[in-house]
Amino acid sequence: MKQKILKISGGVFAILVIGLFVYHIQSNVDAIRANQYTCQADGSYASVTTGDGAITTGDQTQATLALNWLHSMTKTSTVVTTTSILAPNIEQPASYTGSIPGTFTLNGATYPTKSDASIEITSPSVVPDNYAGVIQGKVLTTPTAFRWIIQVYKRTSGGDVQVAKQALADASTGEFTIDLSDVSSPPAGKWAFGILDATAGYAEYGTKWPAVAYYDGLEVQQKLVTDSIYDWNTTKALADNTFVFPNSNNGKKLFRLVDTASGDVLAEHVVPTGLIRSFIIDNPSDPAYGTALENQSYVYDQAVALFAAIGANDDALSETLAKGLLEFQQKTGPYAGGFVFAAPQMSPTYRDALFRTGAHAIAADALLSYIEKYPQATDIAIYKAAAEDSLAFIDELLSTSGTTSGLYLGGYGDYTGPGDSFDANVAIPWASTEHNIDIWNTFVKASKVLTDTPINYTQKATTLNIAIASKLYSTAEQRLYQGMQASGVDTSDPLDVNSWGAMQLYSSGQYDEALAALERLEPFKFTSGTVTGYAPFYDSAGYPDATPTVWFEGSYGVALALYHVGDYEKYRTLLDELADGQESDGSFRYATDEDALYSINTRKSVASTAWYILATTGRSAIWNICQYDPPIDPIVTPDPPVVTQPITPSKPGTPSKPESQEMTNNNTEPETTVTDPEQVEVPTKETTNAVKTDETKKEPDAFCWTPIIIVGSSIAGIGILWAAIALIRSRFGQ
Repeated sequence: MKQKILKISGGVFAILVIGLFVYHIQSNVDAIRANQYTCQADGSYASVTTGDGAITTGDQTQATLALNWLHSMTKTSTVVTTTSILAPNIEQPASYTGSIPGTFTLNGATYPTKSDASIEITSPSVVPDNYAGVIQGKVLTTPTAFRWIIQVYKRTSGGDVQVAKQALADASTGEFTIDLSDVSSPPAGKWAFGILDATAGYAEYGTKWPAVAYYDGLEVQQKLVTDSIYDWNTTKALADNTFVFPNSNNGKKLFRLVDTASGDVLAEHVVPTGLIRSFIIDNPSDPAYGTALENQSYVYDQAVALFAAIGANDDALSETLAKGLLEFQQKTGPYAGGFVFAAPQMSPTYRDALFRTGAHAIAADALLSYIEKYPQATDIAIYKAAAEDSLAFIDELLSTSGTTSGLYLGGYGDYTGPGDSFDANVAIPWASTEHNIDIWNTFVKASKVLTDTPINYTQKATTLNIAIASKLYSTAEQRLYQGMQASGVDTSDPLDVNSWGAMQLYSSGQYDEALAALERLEPFKFTSGTVTGYAPFYDSAGYPDATPTVWFEGSYGVALALYHVGDYEKYRTLLDELADGQESDGSFRYATDEDALYSINTRKSVASTAWYILATTGRSAIWNICQYDPPIDPIVTPDPPVVTQPITPSKPGTPSKPESQEMTNNNTEPETTVTDPEQVEVPTKETTNAVKTDETKKEPDAFCWTPIIIVGSSIAGIGILWAAIALIRSRFGQ
């Protein structure tokens, strides 16, 4: 009897425990899944300090080298061989054309001094202004009988004035003696001595004594910086460590202290702009070698370098790059607020007035990150105003009709005028997925930084995410397309749309889609020598005949994506596979192998080097905020019905003329067309995996007790009733 009761009670208890466990798992599956992801409830990514995701000593060493190299790229491309310094006494504006005096200090180099005087005074060693004794000396030209007449002068404010005193140089030795004691009432000024040539009508010959001494083999050069760097004039490096240029001309002033024998530059001075040079072009066979491109700064590179400096906590470099970033921004006109595509490092007013949405958005994002990092920075109000202007510029790019409706278009300006000339009024009609991802990140950052504005940037990000999900994501292929043209979807498959896309998907709560995007990267993987990484694209319909190469910028973008999604083992493996790509000076090249067809070069690159820092020691600086939600179902949206020709890469490198990022490629014919673009369905929030606004966001419950108590009580009640019936039957049945 007792055994039966115990068995029955045990069964009831087991049923109760199993029921509670099963219900707990099913009712709280979202909360359990959320704990597996790195997007935290505070809106940032998890910071990993142990295991494969931790930063190693080797990472720190490599990152320090990389950061030092970025510092060097904020200076001109001139190779300076000593620590000598020089500067004008007063910095003059570009419009100044007058005399420019200055000083210099020699460090690490010595030069003999000399004078150009045609006479040497041997006694006395010093000739005071009021001296009235005997002068002895010699001419420094070839002695000739009855030819060289020594003439005495007084050097006054109005010029050299002859004094009625002369002597004839010895025909054999060239020596002479002059007694100044009988000179009557000479004018005020320094004594000076010159030569008259008796065989040439007593014309002045050579240079008077005293002549200013100068360093033999050293000169100061003045150059003018406009659209390029132009020579203007040179002058002597005087023995008293001064220099004087009699005049200048229009243009920014640049000065160099130069060894005349070797051509080495001992020192250089020019007012810095804060712009960072994008490349070192060190291959003589490179078409850009020795061209103005060596001093070109691209706004995208400026922005990612600023992100890297912020992530590395380098206050000085961050300030320099933030100030430089504003040099790219258009202040007036129809494109006010926009960041131009590129500009010469030393003369950004000679900018390339091309606007590309992705580069602009990343620049705006970097500026917002600087404001967030340094809220007490000097001129913070100027930075905030510039950021707000840049966001207003983005608003002008929003498409409101056709297949691109809800997305942001590519920008303004292109090389489509006569003779391939620049036309600033061209409006780019296509929408790039990468550009819209950049804008989404910028809106999310703006919602965190610009809290005193009435503009709801969270809602802007939400709306854009809906458009990205409905128009640029393929559920069937589990990937983002490259973009949307007026004629339809561009199905090309570049690396950054997958890697950057994975980060955007993950940050907006679309976890499964993000992981699926990263699982598609195998076709991009390539090994070159001892380096393994990812190519910008592979040989496919969108990029036929693409050359395999390791693209360092893009490969480190993959590394950051792997880190964000928590795949730390693959993250560490990739960093190790790419490590040999770092040059001895700390830089990384743009790619290991050139692909001229798609403008992929092998130059030392700011973008690649900055992205190394962003994937390691500075990984908290870029795209480190996310819209936290528990994992939700995969995106359920209709595939875009329009498929057309692919577009060219979003960041294909740096061709000889500024890249236009055109979304055209005539090698592939359109597969289908659309008859009514307005029929493209845009899902609602309920049918998409869009980010939620702060008002609708809800944290997952760790445990829900109410339904468990109800179900548990029911199970317990059934168990007790079952036990009672069993007890009655057992008693009356015996």
